[in-house]
Amino acid sequence: MTHQNRLPVRGARTTAALVGAVATGLVSPAQANIIINYQSGNQFTYKVNQMPDFDQRRKVQSGILGLPNDGNMYCAPTAASNALAYVQAHGYPALMPLLDNSYFFWANDEPGAYALETLGLGLMGNAMQCDPIDGTGGSGFEDGILQYFHSDWFQVSFVWANGSYAPSAKMMAQAALAGSDGSVVAFCVGWYQPVGGGNYVRNGGHCITLQKAVVNGSAVTLSIRDPWTTDSLIEQSSFSSQSYPTQQKTVTVSGKTRSMSELVGYGGLLDGYAVITPLYGITWQAGQITMISPQVLEWATGSPSKTIHAPDGLPILDVVPSADAATIYFFTKPAGAAGRLWKLAPGASEATQVELAIANPIHACVGPDGKLYVMDGNRIVRCIDLSGPTPTAMQYVAPFDLADITFDDTTGKVVGLSTATKALHLMTFGTTGASGVTANLPSLPSLDQGKASIAFDPTTGAYFLGSENVDALYKALLPAASGPVVEPIVVPGLVKPTNISVDSLGRAMVASNGVMRAYVKNRGSWIEDPTSPFSGKPAANGFLVPRNRSNYSPTENDGPGWHNVPPSNQGPSLIECGADITGDDQVDAQDLAVLLGQWGTDGLADVNDDDVIDQIDLAELLGRWGPCE
Repeated sequence: MTHQNRLPVRGARTTAALVGAVATGLVSPAQANIIINYQSGNQFTYKVNQMPDFDQRRKVQSGILGLPNDGNMYCAPTAASNALAYVQAHGYPALMPLLDNSYFFWANDEPGAYALETLGLGLMGNAMQCDPIDGTGGSGFEDGILQYFHSDWFQVSFVWANGSYAPSAKMMAQAALAGSDGSVVAFCVGWYQPVGGGNYVRNGGHCITLQKAVVNGSAVTLSIRDPWTTDSLIEQSSFSSQSYPTQQKTVTVSGKTRSMSELVGYGGLLDGYAVITPLYGITWQAGQITMISPQVLEWATGSPSKTIHAPDGLPILDVVPSADAATIYFFTKPAGAAGRLWKLAPGASEATQVELAIANPIHACVGPDGKLYVMDGNRIVRCIDLSGPTPTAMQYVAPFDLADITFDDTTGKVVGLSTATKALHLMTFGTTGASGVTANLPSLPSLDQGKASIAFDPTTGAYFLGSENVDALYKALLPAASGPVVEPIVVPGLVKPTNISVDSLGRAMVASNGVMRAYVKNRGSWIEDPTSPFSGKPAANGFLVPRNRSNYSPTENDGPGWHNVPPSNQGPSLIECGADITGDDQVDAQDLAVLLGQWGTDGLADVNDDDVIDQIDLAELLGRWGPCE
């Protein structure tokens, strides 16, 4: 937590300084008061204590800062700024110094708070290219979040409804658990109007911040921080949440039928969200996976390192995180039997098996829409859709043996590396079938079929290639006109590279001699990048870092339908229940025990956020004794 009486400029240390501190281990592991009670993937609660609730509507008056058009279109910048201010107060103060202050400072509307909030919302609005009349489209929403949640410290997943696909409230709640100790979520709902013939069109929408999610089987209830308020336009309203059950509603948009989550009593259909997760890496060896977090949020109960064992005790063949980083998939294979697909959800103590037989899993990748692609043997690639109650699969047979596959987010293709033919095979999986084309790489050296790997670079659209039998990497670019270009990467210390991955900054990351190494191009030359927080970490069989992903569609997630329209109905405000330290919706003896155990220190039980747990916190806890709602 932060200090209520500190100056806002305390957070104005430079980005470079914080990166260096993370890289050299000088920043002590921080944690956060995101409270997760996890029983299973169908039974859990996610709750964020002390999430800000800024107002988007701010009118310019004499001596009072406001926003263009009174902030009527500033829901997206405000929803993201709520999350930003929360994260800044819990371990990352340098993201936007204007919003670096404590929850106590904001919630009590301390002197100067309103002006700082307004300036911060204005900066986020500029980053999102928020139009005072037309609002914020999906691309602007992504740009603003990525500008302030830097890829040095965060992995951000954007999930949008488009085509016949739509994320559900349950999927979003599960994604909120991502990382070592949970994530923060800003999301958008659309107001969909019937236009005849059974079709619907998005007629505006609204963005909000997730404060709590309760999953009980198929029943999902969301509590939100809503930027819209009908209170005064020249002062901050009281922080509060509203709670809404959800239900699935089938709609047809642009001729595509999809099932969407409706916030009952609010009216909007969930059609996009951003999950912001403190950066973590995944390494594996033998029958175990380890998640490593160089820096997490402040005052959570988790650990910066978490190890999960394969339930069957067999060696792990390959590991791939889902596009929203909420699930880690991996494979094992018993001798003489079909391979097994496992999924590991955040909060779970062990993985569960996906009931889908894959004869001989070798490598896998995942698309931004959540589909999993698995090499089943050397030539068969299966597209597996895990979104329904029963997994479904589409099969494609490559014309030659493949060594590894990756997903190209730019083209939407699965790209396979063939070492024998020195070629890439680009596969397209459609609704009715799959097809492929081959791009030859004649200048590629001979790589070992069984030890080669490929990874897509999101910053350049190229592919990194390598193999343990060659002490080098190769970057292949496939320009349409001039033919492929293969650039060799030879750096001292790069030995037997394996399991290539690429982070959101375009760094090639490999396991080399048992440790993770990151490589980047600097002034025309390739060098090892020691600023990666994962450099030198153990990486016996492989190491990867989940990167920013998005399934954004410019034709469906932008345009006139994405202007802000406020909710016509808002539920009653919930009584703040920060004294519920354990997150079970009760203030009881368990919470009291935590408070007494932290007496005189700072921690989760600092209910009023003044950096010390004392009689004031005790009084607030006793005053809220009993059920939260």
